[in-house]
This record gives sequence, C-alpha cells and structure tokens, in this order.
Amino acid sequence: MRYIESDKNNPSQMDFVPRERRKQVWNVIMAFSIAIALIFILSFAPGVVGGRAVAGFISMGVVSVLCFYVVFHKQQNLDLVMSTEYQNMLFAQAAALGSSFCIFAKRNGTIVYANDGLRDLFPHIAYSDSQALEGLFEQGGVRKTDRERIMASIYSGTADRIVFPIRQRDGNEQDYILTTEPLLRPGGFMVIRGREYRDSRAGTQLMPDVLRSTSADKLDHMLATTPVAHYAT
Repeated sequence: MRYIESDKNNPSQMDFVPRERRKQVWNVIMAFSIAIALIFILSFAPGVVGGRAVAGFISMGVVSVLCFYVVFHKQQNLDLVMSTEYQNMLFAQAAALGSSFCIFAKRNGTIVYANDGLRDLFPHIAYSDSQALEGLFEQGGVRKTDRERIMASIYSGTADRIVFPIRQRDGNEQDYILTTEPLLRPGGFMVIRGREYRDSRAGTQLMPDVLRSTSADKLDHMLATTPVAHYAT
C-alpha cells in the first residue's frame, strides 16, 4: 500500500496514513449515476433531443465514454502498481547491499519483508507468524541470551550490533554479524541485516590475544616507541 504524510508540519515527522480513496469512489458513483439517468430519460423521452436516432447516438456516446473511463483508470492503476513494485524492489535491494540477509520488521517482532538470503537460510519459517523472528533465531540455534538481546533491541527500537553463530540448513554453524536499526519515518519499524563474519574484514577483527593480555601502560609504550609504519601496517 502506498502512503502519504498526513501532517508534514507535525513535530514528530512520523505520521503516515493510507491514502484517501473515498473521494475518487464518490466521483465514479456520481458519473455513473448521471449517465444512467441520462440514458433512462433518453429511452423514455427521445423527443427531448430530436428523435430516437439522436437519442440512440447520445446513449451510445455516453456508454462509450463510461467504458473509456473505466479502461483508462484500470490501466492507470496497473501502471501505478507496477511502478510502486519496481521502486520497492530497488529500495529493498539497496537496503540489502553488503549483507547476507535483510529483514524489515515491526517493533512487535512481526516480519513484513525478508529477502531471498534469509529464505535460503531458513526455508521453513512461517514469515507471517507474529513470533517469526523468535522462531527464526531459535531454529538457527542462536543462544538464548543473544536472542533476548536481539529481541530487546527490536522491541525498544534501539540500534545494536552482535556477533553470534547460526546453524545453517546443512547443519554447520556460521558466525554472523547482525545489526538492528530503527527507521525514523515511518516509525515502528526495524531494519535487521546480517552478514557472514570474517576475521579478516576491516572493522570486525577481534583483538589479538597478545594485545588483549597486555596492560594499557605497555600498549602506550609500544605505540610511543614503535615506528608508525610498523604498527599501522
């Protein structure tokens, strides 16, 4: 369904409502009512317009205009649906760039969109179920503490990032980085993206054990005395 902003000046800037269609429906009803009344009058009083032949031509013209109106608006609506679906596909593909799977979900945990990457991982999940996200992570073997952290982030509408293993359809486990991010407009929705964890990726490397066990004073001394080219590369 397409949406418009109900109040652009609202301070929250998050009000979206379904488009109003009643005015168009009433316009169609009025046009058909006038056309039917005109045909009825011409059928019983053809002399008003100069005879039955003229009344017949006018009646056929009215029917033709109505048919054209219906066909035109039907095609217009089909074109609108096609363009909307195409835009949705572009936005969904853009949101999923750089990730193995992408989910759009409501803050109550209901999945409203899941791309093919997620369906490949979990082909048997009932995505329409309100508990789909919890069932998804449970089927993937995600630890209870991690599941609770993810769901808490979704329910509260806060951003989070977590690394955890997921059991794939072949039975093997693969580490994934999962991020949850809230949408500001429209409100009440979360974008959940996951990608395979690779130690060699920039920004996702774990601290080496030798540095993890080194005190802060020793680290400061190393950085102060070691050439930049040595520790930067």
